[in-house]
Amino acid sequence: NIRPYLKKVWFSDRIGGCSADVFVLRSKTCEPEFLYNVIASDKFINYVMSGAKGVKMPRGDKNQMESFSFSIPAVVEQRKISRLFQLLDERIVTQNKIIEKLQSLIKGLIDDIITLKCGQLVAFETLYSKAGEGGTPTTSNTEFYDNGSIPFIKIDDLSNKYLSANKDYITELGLKKSSAWLIPTHSIIYSRSSLLTGSAVNLRAENRSPANDLKSCIIFYFIQVRIG
Repeated sequence: NIRPYLKKVWFSDRIGGCSADVFVLRSKTCEPEFLYNVIASDKFINYVMSGAKGVKMPRGDKNQMESFSFSIPAVVEQRKISRLFQLLDERIVTQNKIIEKLQSLIKGLIDDIITLKCGQLVAFETLYSKAGEGGTPTTSNTEFYDNGSIPFIKIDDLSNKYLSANKDYITELGLKKSSAWLIPTHSIIYSRSSLLTGSAVNLRAENRSPANDLKSCIIFYFIQVRIG
């Protein structure tokens, strides 16, 4: 129940215990698998977050959760829907295993490449033109966030090599009134902390060119293998 936006929802397949930070729900009027899919949905998570208490470590409110309403189809339909989602989940697990193997291969190859003695040794700092920390507009000022159009990247958005989507946006005013700044395309964003509220460092290869695009790629993999 801490930081509900992380969507840590599990359908129990064994008997055990849990901490006081976890809500345990047992279905009474619908199929358990169907209830799981409802709880794991964006609609439910967003509803919980709308009533969450706390800033750095928001917690869902139990009373507010209990007031959430949704449509329940017939039991037969519930089972069909749950079975479809189960098959999709199994496919995702299989694909993730393939991705993990390929990522392991990439890291192994990069590690071998950057340790070869035949190339020219260079200092890491010579590979990029700028390194700077990000900044966060004051969260209590709604003018910095409401109807914002500027993508605002947080550490929990950095899960893949390329950033295809993000959750938060800030306004032009939020950008001007804080230490936040616009990060150019083809930059590398490196998290300096394992915490979601930590800071990130931006690295950018000099100018835009095919050669420097390749340099950015090398920097990315170097950080992953040797620093990440």
